[in-house]
Amino acid sequence: MNINFDNGEIKSENRITVITGNNGSGKTRLINTIKKNTGNNADYIVLDSDSHSHLSKTELEKFVSDIKEQSKTKQIIIASLRNELIEIADKVITLKDEKGKD
Repeated sequence: MNINFDNGEIKSENRITVITGNNGSGKTRLINTIKKNTGNNADYIVLDSDSHSHLSKTELEKFVSDIKEQSKTKQIIIASLRNELIEIADKVITLKDEKGKD
């Protein structure tokens, strides 16, 4: 992922970027910096751990499915402590790609 704060632009080959790391590793700082420097750019959805940390596994699967759908038109950036977010996202993306539904 390339971030250019001069013009508030984020470029990534992937439509969904998940930033993971231990507590205190700087995920929230990075997310807040991205939000601050991209403003209210409608091309991006930037979510921190609070957006999904309280969800059950079933709710998390729905959250990831919704993110996949939104990624068709927007760049998604998520910070997470939850490794299962990545595992579920991989499954959702793989299942949809196998069915030819991207």
